[in-house]
Amino acid sequence: MFKPLIFASLLLPLAAQADIKILQAGEAANCKLVKEEVCKTTSKKPDEACLEWHQEEADSSGADSLIIGATEQSSHRQPSLTGAKTITTTRIAATYFDCGLAQQAVQQAVNKAVQEGAVQQVTTQTIESRLLRLNSLKEKGLITEDEYDQKRQQILDAL
Repeated sequence: MFKPLIFASLLLPLAAQADIKILQAGEAANCKLVKEEVCKTTSKKPDEACLEWHQEEADSSGADSLIIGATEQSSHRQPSLTGAKTITTTRIAATYFDCGLAQQAVQQAVNKAVQEGAVQQVTTQTIESRLLRLNSLKEKGLITEDEYDQKRQQILDAL
């Protein structure tokens, strides 16, 4: 009989590639804290730069969700050949969580496959191949007629 766990293990790489979900404060109540990090950037688009950085860090930390925290900015003047220029540094904190989203994605994929009949098709092919292999063993004289009948019935009972 087809085991959903085997099918689910085939889908794990797909789930692992899922995007990191951005949660709002309070949405992580049932999640496990992974770690907290602070992004520091001088980019002209600090929100975008830090969001991308936090998503990469969360993914490499094994987190599947994050909550963006406090933002701090500081400016200082830096001398240059053309005169002093102002450098703005932005720090954006985030907290990373494991909310089990990968497991939920696998379960949803398995449920969808079951609804679409993919699981039944895999099961049928597996049983058919087992019956063909069993018949081949009988024709080669490697098993007796009684052994063949008994094993064939076991395979059919698994349906």
